[in-house]
Amino acid sequence: MSIANTVRANAQYHSHLLSQLGELDYVPSALENQRPYIGELEAQYKTLKAKLDKSVQKTQKERKEHEAMRDSTTRRLAHKLTGKKEKFEKKASKEERDYVEALEEEMKVRNNLEMNEQMIAEAKATLADLEEKIKTYDHLKRDLADLYNSIFEGPTQEFPRDDEIEQQLRYVEEIYHNVQKRLNNESRVADILGQAEGELRRCNVFMNEALSYSTYDMFGGGGMADMMERNALSNAQNRASTAQMLITQARQLSPQVKSIGNINIAQG
Repeated sequence: MSIANTVRANAQYHSHLLSQLGELDYVPSALENQRPYIGELEAQYKTLKAKLDKSVQKTQKERKEHEAMRDSTTRRLAHKLTGKKEKFEKKASKEERDYVEALEEEMKVRNNLEMNEQMIAEAKATLADLEEKIKTYDHLKRDLADLYNSIFEGPTQEFPRDDEIEQQLRYVEEIYHNVQKRLNNESRVADILGQAEGELRRCNVFMNEALSYSTYDMFGGGGMADMMERNALSNAQNRASTAQMLITQARQLSPQVKSIGNINIAQG
């Protein structure tokens, strides 16, 4: 059988292999990107974990000092008797403020760490999926190579330029691989930025909520309105911090992503 007839006889099988490979073309470059991406996330986890440990220690220290000042009846009475009640109350207020700020910082770091852990879990699940798909991809590539070898191995007088065309194919495949790798990377960046946008939208919701409580407080809402306002502001700061962390992650993957700067929300 001539090569041309052999090609025609295997045309359907060849089309099937190409179709299956086309669906998995993204896998090699995606897998190549995925492992370093997980490494970056895990490095970020270590940094956040160390930061959280320090934040927890600071919160515990500030809480003890705040509670000691708050519950010290003797010291309160002594300051009152010596005419230093105002000084005592000012110091007690500072201790409370320091404790609240430390607690808010701890919650912010804890929130970022939880987001990081979620991203690691998702990235590892994606890695496992890619590792399964690469097996199928490699098997299909071998089947395609076997098909080509069975047809074109040895002298091919009917196709005198097949070696030249094969070299051109390798060159084009290399270009395609690099483009696919970049596409996979930019797709991941787009996903991360989408998550960041969602966090900023939630931040805006909490900011509006805080504004509502603040307005209510101005018209006699009392301590409950003030507490709800602070809670909303704290939630807004957490969402903003998570968005910043996500954008930092995106910037590590793509130089096209610009910084949005620090978002510091006054806590009322």
